[in-house]
Amino acid sequence: SLIDDGRGISPEVIPRIFKPHFSARSRGTGLSLAIVRQLVESCGGRVQAEGEPGRGTLIHIWMIP
Repeated sequence: SLIDDGRGISPEVIPRIFKPHFSARSRGTGLSLAIVRQLVESCGGRVQAEGEPGRGTLIHIWMIP
């Protein structure tokens, strides 16, 4: 699991953060989390995000052998 102490993600945005070209910022391509998800799932794993505005974001990655 990875956690940051940034501005957080609102619950209604979380379903979209792993989609290609989605970004809540004005800069960037919006590809990072889409690539992470594709790599993790191609290895049989799973990725999930939790967030709350003002409280940071938590990303869980499960790798299942």
